[in-house]
Amino acid sequence: MALLRKPLTEFADFTRGSAGTLTGSDAARISVGNNVPRIDYDPAGNAIGLMIEKASSNLILHSNKLDEGVWTKTRASIHESSVIGATADETLWELRENDEDGAHILEQIVALGADALHCCALDVRPGAREAISIWFADTGWQTTGQTFFDLKNSTILSNANILAGIIPRANGVKRLFAIQRTAASGTKRIRIMPLSSISAPSATYLGDGVSSLYLSAIQLEIGSVPTSHIVTGATAVSRAADVLEIDEGTLFGNQGTFIIGAWPYSVGDDGQYRRFIELHKNDGAFTNRVLFDVNNLAAPAQHNSAIYNDNLLTHYHSFGNLSPTAQHVAIAYQNGDTYSYSGAGDAFSPVAVATVPDGLKHLNIGSGVTDAGNFNGHFQRLYYTNKVLPKAITRAMAGGLSA
Repeated sequence: MALLRKPLTEFADFTRGSAGTLTGSDAARISVGNNVPRIDYDPAGNAIGLMIEKASSNLILHSNKLDEGVWTKTRASIHESSVIGATADETLWELRENDEDGAHILEQIVALGADALHCCALDVRPGAREAISIWFADTGWQTTGQTFFDLKNSTILSNANILAGIIPRANGVKRLFAIQRTAASGTKRIRIMPLSSISAPSATYLGDGVSSLYLSAIQLEIGSVPTSHIVTGATAVSRAADVLEIDEGTLFGNQGTFIIGAWPYSVGDDGQYRRFIELHKNDGAFTNRVLFDVNNLAAPAQHNSAIYNDNLLTHYHSFGNLSPTAQHVAIAYQNGDTYSYSGAGDAFSPVAVATVPDGLKHLNIGSGVTDAGNFNGHFQRLYYTNKVLPKAITRAMAGGLSA
C-alpha cells in the first residue's frame, strides 16, 4: 500500500507558529507567513523540497541595516550601494576600508550564554577585496580565532579550529558560515573584516580608502547549522519550528517500511541528530515512541541510526558531498523489534534496550513529539507500505549499502 504520490503538505498537517524565509525559483529570498509551507529552490531554480527547520532566533540586531549604530566600524565605513545580491530585488551594503594601517572591522557585540555552539552566517559578494574573515574575537569563545574565506574561488583559505563553510547563492553571492562554542557567558564580539588578498591573506594591512566588498543578511544563532535567514530590527527575532505530522489512527499498524528522500544541512554534529521521522502514540511517553535518526552524514557507507540493529532494518546513503547533501533512508519496523537507545531515547550511544510497542499511530516528519524541528533541511519524498520489506530491498532503496 503506497502512502503517497503527492506533495507532503497535501496529506500531512503542517504548522509553523511564525513567519519564515525561503529561496524562490528566481533565487530571491522570500518571506512567507505563519503556517505557510516553504518549498525551497537551489541557485539554478530547481526545487530542493519542503524546508523543515528547528526553532531558532537571530541574535544579531539590524541584520539587513548595517548603518545602524549597533554596528561598530573601525578603520572602515558602511554605505548603501546599488550592487545587487542574488536577484535585482536585493541590494547589498558596501563595507569600505579607509586608508589607515590595521584591521578594517565591522562588528557587533552580543550577549550570549555559556557552553553553546553558535553559527554566524552572512551573504557576501566580492568587490575590489575578494577575501573576508569571520572572527570570534573574545576569550569567552572556546577558541578565539578567524576563518579566512576566498570569495573568488569559493574556498576556505585558513581556519582556526572553527567549523565553516560556503553555500552558493545566485549572481556571485556566497552565504558564508562559521561555527564556534562559547566557553563562558557574557558579551562577545562578532567581527567581519576584508582581507588584503587571496594569495597572502591578512586582516591587518594598509587600506587604500576605496576598496570594498558587499554584505547583507547577517545572522547569529544557537546551533551547529546555518538555517534560513531571520530578518531583525532593534531586537532579536525568533522563528518557530516547522512541524509536519500525520495522525491516521491505525494506518501505520504494528509493522511497515518507510522510504525517505531528504536533504539535511550537511554541517557538523553537536548532538543535533538528523531526525528523519518519529512514530509514536502521541501521548508524550518516551517508551511509546520510536525515533529514526541519522547522526553521521560524513560516512555514507554506514547505516547508523539511534535505533539501528539487525532486527530493525534501517539504512541510509549519502549522494555526493553537496550542501545540502541528498540522503535516501529506508526504514522497516515491526512490533516486538528490539533496539538500543540512551537516556530519553534522543542520543545514539546505546545504553538501554526497548521494544517497538503496539499501537504506533502518529507520525512526525522531520521532528519529534518532544523535540519539534530537530531536523534541519529539506524533505522531497516519503513512501510507505504496511509490509516489512526484506533487508536486501531496503538496502537497495537506500543506495545499495552492504550488509
